[in-house]
Amino acid sequence: MKNILVPTDFSECALNAIKFAADLSIKLNSTIHITHIHQRLVPSDTSLNIDLDSKIVLKEKEVFEDYIKELVGMDFMKDIKLETSLDTVFQMKDILVMDKYEDIDLIVMGSHIIEGIEEFFIGSDTQKFIQLAHCPVISIKEEVKISDIKSIIFASDFKKEVLPKFEVIRNFAHKIGAKLQYLKIITPKDYSAEQEEMNDIAEFVKTTGINPDEVSLFKAISIERGIIKYCREENADMLAIETHGKTGLSHLLQDNIAESLSNHMIIPLFSVKIEDERGGTTDSIVDFLTEKNLIIKK
Repeated sequence: MKNILVPTDFSECALNAIKFAADLSIKLNSTIHITHIHQRLVPSDTSLNIDLDSKIVLKEKEVFEDYIKELVGMDFMKDIKLETSLDTVFQMKDILVMDKYEDIDLIVMGSHIIEGIEEFFIGSDTQKFIQLAHCPVISIKEEVKISDIKSIIFASDFKKEVLPKFEVIRNFAHKIGAKLQYLKIITPKDYSAEQEEMNDIAEFVKTTGINPDEVSLFKAISIERGIIKYCREENADMLAIETHGKTGLSHLLQDNIAESLSNHMIIPLFSVKIEDERGGTTDSIVDFLTEKNLIIKK
């Protein structure tokens, strides 16, 4: 991970993300690319809109430059390789296809807690990046150091589509010296397909060579509640999860757990978008192990 992108809105949680990225860049010898993203007004031919938008950009450029000057003077930015940019876009997703960011290996973002009607209708910028980014995204709420991350819970359905992206998660854990634990949430709807789920886990264990004793089954009413409760009980330092990146109507019909967790979990969330065999995205979040090695918690 040589290039880390960190969008900032100048908030405290964005600063926490920058601190985390700086800490990570020292360990990985990476370059941090800090950007402030300005979303333009709705396209219009009126001179009023064009003039107003240009004034806003100039003002944000001044604020951003002052922010960077203050930032580089902080102790945690010492010896950090840094690139900065103010990017103007019409849609948030535009940032992900810019030529200058094509070599980004990881995105680290501050994440605000969003609840209720606001979450349902607008979500968050972090959710948008989790949906759309093809590189891993780490969402950060509170300040945390890399050295504090000793345990990462990997919640998965352990189907074969997970394998390529699992290596990304495993390599990240190895590089920061964290231990991976494996989790399958069992909800009532899983009971009818238990044998299929067990076969998926057994094949995952065989293919990856992980220790089957480190795979836990945890019963819960819903996947999201199960993950949150399990992470709390185990004092996890980070959660790793796959996302199918669905948007629009399919997002409403099929819960995107990774996006929801980015809003509700306090610990850092490492999310990776996976693809199915047809080249599209696939639902994936959490499943089981071989019968003799089950660790079932209630």
